[in-house]
Amino acid sequence: ERTRLGIVCSSEGGVVDALASMRGPDTTYEIAGVVTDRGCGVEAVATRHAIPVRRIVEPDRDRFSSRVAGVLETEGVDVVVLLFTRLVGPAVWRDFPGVVWNLHPSLLPRHRGLGALARSYADAGIADPPGVTMPLGVTLHHVTGETDAGAVIAQGRFGRAIAPTLEVAAHVSFLLKLALLREALADGVRDTPPAVPVTEQPWHGHFRGLVPRPGVLTAVGRWARPPVVDWVAELGVAVTP
Repeated sequence: ERTRLGIVCSSEGGVVDALASMRGPDTTYEIAGVVTDRGCGVEAVATRHAIPVRRIVEPDRDRFSSRVAGVLETEGVDVVVLLFTRLVGPAVWRDFPGVVWNLHPSLLPRHRGLGALARSYADAGIADPPGVTMPLGVTLHHVTGETDAGAVIAQGRFGRAIAPTLEVAAHVSFLLKLALLREALADGVRDTPPAVPVTEQPWHGHFRGLVPRPGVLTAVGRWARPPVVDWVAELGVAVTP
C-alpha cells in the first residue's frame, strides 16, 4: 500500500514536479493533495499531474492551520511535507503526530530559519573546529512548534568543491531533498528508527541518514544538470548511514 503524501507548499513546485514525475509501478508513495496559501507555481504543477490542489487564503496562522489539517484529513493523508515559508500551527503537527516533515537547506542545528542556504554557503570552507571544513547539506526533520527544531530524520551533506556558486549549491540541495524524501518514504513511515533531537547532534559529528536503494539515484539523476551530473553517483556517500 502506498503512502499518501500531503504537501503544503508556497513555491514554484520543483520538488512536487519531480516527485510526481518519478512515480512508477514500484513507487512507495502517491501525492494525495497539495495545499497553498497564495497563487504560486506549484498550483499549475499539481494540476498538470492531476493532483488535487486547494488554496487557503487565511492570514491567521491558527485558523489557516486548522483548515489545512481538515483538508489533509479529508484526503486521507499519511505523511505531511512542508515546502512552506510560514510556520504552521498545532492543528497540523498535533493532528498528524510524528508524520509532519520539513526539508531544510542546511545541516541543522546550524542555520535555522529563512535564508539558510545562503548563510551556510557563506560559511562553507571555514575551518571550525580547526581542521574540519564545514559542509553544506539538507535536513529532513520532524515539525514542532519551534522553528527548525524538530528531531532529525535524515541529513545529506556535500562540499563547496562541487558547488562553485550559490546557484549550483541550490541545485545540489534540490537533488538531496529529492533523495532524502524518496528514501524516507521508501523506508516506511513507521519503520524509521527513532530520530535524534537536533540539540544533541553536533554538525561535525555522525549524521544518521538513509542508504539509497537501487534505482533511487537513477531516478533523482534525471533531474541533475551540469556541473553536478557526475556527482549524482556519489549521493550514496553524501547520504550517510
